[in-house]
Amino acid sequence: MQYKGFYIEIKPGTILRTAPDGEKVACPGFLIEIFDVPEKSVIVDAFTAAIGYELLGDSPSEAEQLAKDYISMEEKELRKLIHEYRKFS
Repeated sequence: MQYKGFYIEIKPGTILRTAPDGEKVACPGFLIEIFDVPEKSVIVDAFTAAIGYELLGDSPSEAEQLAKDYISMEEKELRKLIHEYRKFS
């Protein structure tokens, strides 16, 4: 998926989160990776989203919306990271 010039890959998986009682819990969720080119050779950022924590439902479209929201909020910083990477590579 492409959004604002970034390429997003979303993979389902098991995500560890800390429950309110402090216990580690394995939850269904998604790994979200953000790339700057379609070849997906360099990851600009990556994060996880767990059902019941960052996401209300078990829907890839919810994970996509979370990724879009994240890019919208952090676009300037992500572009800065890309610039820095390209400057030194």
